Amino acid sequence: MRIAVVAQWLRAAHSDTERRHCCLRYAFGTFVLMLARLARLFVPVEAGLVSFGILAAAELRVPVWAERAANTT
Repeated sequence: MRIAVVAQWLRAAHSDTERRHCCLRYAFGTFVLMLARLARLFVPVEAGLVSFGILAAAELRVPVWAERAANTT
């Protein structure tokens, strides 16, 4: 599902030149967090809750970071 979200943000970046930088930030942030979730599979079980908290905070931070470039409509 995350791959589809990244693809949609890249599609939006291609069609909306005014907000391209914002769309690319969303795509990049989503892609990096997707890779981080995959890497979390190799984290020891004891660190699972901590890694979940870090990823949840990062997930909430992506829109704040992306919208600094330009506001989405």
